[in-house]
Amino acid sequence: MYPYGDPGHAILVPATDAKGHVTELRTDRLPIELQDQTFDETRWKSDPAARLAMIQDLHRSRSLIGRTLAEAEKLLGPPTGRVPKSDRWELRIVYTWGLFGDRSALLWRPGGRYEPTDRRIGRWSWGRYRRW
Repeated sequence: MYPYGDPGHAILVPATDAKGHVTELRTDRLPIELQDQTFDETRWKSDPAARLAMIQDLHRSRSLIGRTLAEAEKLLGPPTGRVPKSDRWELRIVYTWGLFGDRSALLWRPGGRYEPTDRRIGRWSWGRYRRW
């Protein structure tokens, strides 16, 4: 039902408006330490293992913002999964705990749609927080 891909892989999620234009890029499952590389369209498409290092540059450059989803797909290639998001908003509470300041987040969606791999606490999900 929710094809988010391999839970061990990072994901890049372009959020779109009602007209199908990218409004923001979200990332999840990124490693804490991440080597940055400049985004290169050819390498992105030909070497999936190199994508992780290019995500931050793609996110920072905001080059997909305002493009249609079809334009983003032309630049990045076909997605490995699609997630229909019926919830118009979500509540995310990020907090720090522990001796080393580990960051976690609680997430609540009014429609109750969560990833199958989410750890649930009642109507909330919980997990280690990494920047979107």
